[in-house]
Amino acid sequence: MALNSINRLKDDLRNNYSQSSIAHLESATDVNVLLTFKEHKLLLIPEDKIELTNAYRKTVYRLIPESDERDYELNYLAFLNTFSSHTREIESQVIEFLSPLKNQGLKEFLFLAITIVNGRLLQMVEHFYENLEQYDQQAMEHEQLADFQSSTQNSLRGRLVDTLFAVSNLLNIFSKCQIANPDTDLKGLITDEEPEFLFQAIRRSANINSYQYALDKVSYGEWLVKSTACNDSKLIYKFELTDFNLEKARDLGLQRILADRFKGRQEKRWLRIVLENSILRAFDLAWDHYQNESSIFVSGTEKYDAGKKKLFALLDQLDAEDELLVGFNLTKSQVLSAYLSAVTLLAFTLAPELLKGKSSKGKYLFTCAKIPLKLIKNFLTTIEINGAEIVDATGLFISDLPLVQHLDLFKAPFVRDKTGIVYALDNFVFDNWPESVRVNLMRGGSIADQIGKGWERYVAYTMLNHDWEKVATGIKLKEKNKLITDIDLVAKKGDLLLIIQLKIYYGTGINQFEQWKFKNKLIHGVSQVKKAIEVIGLKKDILNHHFSKKELDEISVIKPVVMTNAHMFNGWKYDGVSIMSTGSLMQILNGAKVRFTNQNHEVISEKRYAKSDKLTTQEIVSFIDEPLDWRIGSPQIEIKYHHEIFSKSEMLFPTIQVNGLE
Repeated sequence: MALNSINRLKDDLRNNYSQSSIAHLESATDVNVLLTFKEHKLLLIPEDKIELTNAYRKTVYRLIPESDERDYELNYLAFLNTFSSHTREIESQVIEFLSPLKNQGLKEFLFLAITIVNGRLLQMVEHFYENLEQYDQQAMEHEQLADFQSSTQNSLRGRLVDTLFAVSNLLNIFSKCQIANPDTDLKGLITDEEPEFLFQAIRRSANINSYQYALDKVSYGEWLVKSTACNDSKLIYKFELTDFNLEKARDLGLQRILADRFKGRQEKRWLRIVLENSILRAFDLAWDHYQNESSIFVSGTEKYDAGKKKLFALLDQLDAEDELLVGFNLTKSQVLSAYLSAVTLLAFTLAPELLKGKSSKGKYLFTCAKIPLKLIKNFLTTIEINGAEIVDATGLFISDLPLVQHLDLFKAPFVRDKTGIVYALDNFVFDNWPESVRVNLMRGGSIADQIGKGWERYVAYTMLNHDWEKVATGIKLKEKNKLITDIDLVAKKGDLLLIIQLKIYYGTGINQFEQWKFKNKLIHGVSQVKKAIEVIGLKKDILNHHFSKKELDEISVIKPVVMTNAHMFNGWKYDGVSIMSTGSLMQILNGAKVRFTNQNHEVISEKRYAKSDKLTTQEIVSFIDEPLDWRIGSPQIEIKYHHEIFSKSEMLFPTIQVNGLE
């Protein structure tokens, strides 16, 4: 179904006109129409859902014979009904809990909410390290230790993200129930005790996370509603994975990402050096601004030096993706402007964080600090790179309430109130900030095209520098002057020919919608390499513009692969074609060796997973099909069920478990 047709259906449904969608269901001859309705959550849009839901149910009975598949669709409808009624009920409860704040401004609300959340996050981290100490890590094998550390870090990350999602929901609900936005004090609401009503609101808001998470998983085809039951007036839903290896790939990929982040950057990125001077100037400006705002003077340099150290640590989050975005778009001022605007906002968030304890009003003033946007914009106009003035790109990182998506704050972690004042959300701002820049820049157009070509050149250059004989890029396969498909790279080494389709992902890594869109992009890449294999397998000389006859005659193994910069899909297969990351490619090029580190990130051993540094054709193919990350540590990965229990429902979520750790 074409995107413009879907958008027309959405517009009708938002206007509470369901007839066009009902007609579309009634005329459907293929079950893919049900998939489209799920993916775009069309059944949830109209206020009156009964007529549209009935049409969907009739289509299920008409197109799907009696089977488990039909039951899953009917279970999905039951879950949608529960989702709608229960989330509405929870939202009403949260609004009631927030009623003492309905006359307060956004600043007052943020101060109270973030103060509570900061305390909760600190407790989680402390609990995480207490749990770590319960295990005898010295007795573990090095591979088990690597597994253990990454799994526990992943568990902590999940809990932290859940808490921050709750704040996103809470902010949206607050924006709906707020009846005024005065510039007032908290009228006695600030106390040393947590306001119980707000703590309860956060807890209820977190319940909405679970429903939205399950809905996203089912909508995007990663889960199905395996069964429904009713016990003591409580509805019980059990979900099942549709693709175990996709979940395994994502889990291992996230563990790898976290492990790399905990180890820290081994070498400076050139982009960090480009940004260093500007972020230090911004920090000086922010340091003076917030001292003046609170009428304090900080003697000594201890806090200031700590700020510089933190800023450099934040710059260490920059990665190859960021350098390619900037390097291949040096003539496009908006790209570098986005990074400079982001690091300036970072400086104006960190400075008040460090100054909190230096003023009697500091805690209130500097929790979710007010961002002096005019001052920042004036500062940005003073920055020149290569003789060109940097333009203001701060708007990329500012959210207006209510949020369009419940994940928007991870892309734009600064919030604007009704009067135009912008506030920083402390915990959202610092966590891997370059992802926010990438996702805001990579929205199609010339920048997306150019970065795709840049990645092609990067991969080709890397392979040629690691003894691959020839790498051709931008291949157009034609028969009788008719284009069959485009292929990004064709790489030869000995008797092996890799057919590589490269797909680039720029997202936050936690957004189910973005992951679903990119998964579809990978599936399209699979169709491209499969077409290429069909042609090249029958007629290798179709590549004679890129390889000599002698080189083509040497080839006896042709391997298709879809490659991506995103590690979270590494090892997944679709329709028999392996998905691999550029990180996995580097592991192969570097001889399939792994360095194991202790808790202090000191290298304690090294293990080779191939016979020598020079991998054979068979080994290369094997490591593409089963990546190195899948071989490290225990291969015993199984599905366990996580119970989410609410007042009127219970949900059983399938989760990956490694070595007994969820």
